[in-house]
Amino acid sequence: MRRVGLNAPFAPLVEGIGDDGADAVGINFFFGVRRVFVPHENAHWIGLTHGAAKYERAARSACVGKPPLVPDTQFRPFAVLFDLDGTLLNTFSAVTRAWNAAMEPILGRAFEPAEVAAHFGPPDEEMLRAAFPASLATDEQNAAIERYFSEYAAAHAQIEPFPGIESLLDWLGQHKIPLGIVTGKGRRATDLTLAHFGWTERFGPVVTGSETPRPKPDPEGVLRVARELGVEPKHCAFIGDSPADLGAAKNAGMFSVVAGWHDFYLDELKQLSPDLWPQSPFELQSWFETHLR
Repeated sequence: MRRVGLNAPFAPLVEGIGDDGADAVGINFFFGVRRVFVPHENAHWIGLTHGAAKYERAARSACVGKPPLVPDTQFRPFAVLFDLDGTLLNTFSAVTRAWNAAMEPILGRAFEPAEVAAHFGPPDEEMLRAAFPASLATDEQNAAIERYFSEYAAAHAQIEPFPGIESLLDWLGQHKIPLGIVTGKGRRATDLTLAHFGWTERFGPVVTGSETPRPKPDPEGVLRVARELGVEPKHCAFIGDSPADLGAAKNAGMFSVVAGWHDFYLDELKQLSPDLWPQSPFELQSWFETHLR
């Protein structure tokens, strides 16, 4: 099957004529609702709405053997680096709950997710301390921080990896692709999350905001992971959901991949030019399967 597409992140990508002569069209709009259309055996069209978890398996199966709906490239990754929050799993609701557990008794109000996200960048504890009133006593600050981590741990009962992430990680592991994590989250919260999901041994180097004084988009963290893996930055792919992730990849000379399955930063990402923009982990796995043969 050949693919015809505009090599721009917001242009529709059209899959062309199949080997069997049947048209297979996939229109990928990178914003709003996306439908993938595949030919039925009787030439009827089946539409699979992206984002509905119950259709992910069907969409994955329907696309077997076809190019993913992403720009074509000859890049072949020797190592794959991931952001954590918003890329491997959606912890934003957990962070919001934890933030409010810490701050509401002090400030007398709950914060909306966007308000909490505005504080992202430094590790959790630094993020909190920067937001505390200057007059707050040290013991009250420490008590608030403990409330934060207690609620964050409890909230993991409602967190799951994004659909397709476990399959993607399994596939990369089976093919001996070195993996690493670079996150602005602090060491304590990161270790808690990795342990909860049984991922402690799944990744190689894990660099957190606790070890990197300059947060993304500074490339310090991703370059450190590349060094520890023994892979040149130009041979690394970095997958993340935020403009800071994209900036870190580009500043390090790495192949930049947007986690298009999480749209929290969609408006900002529209202004940028990632190397790859898969709409689900399944599409990303298909791309790896094509480029790592």
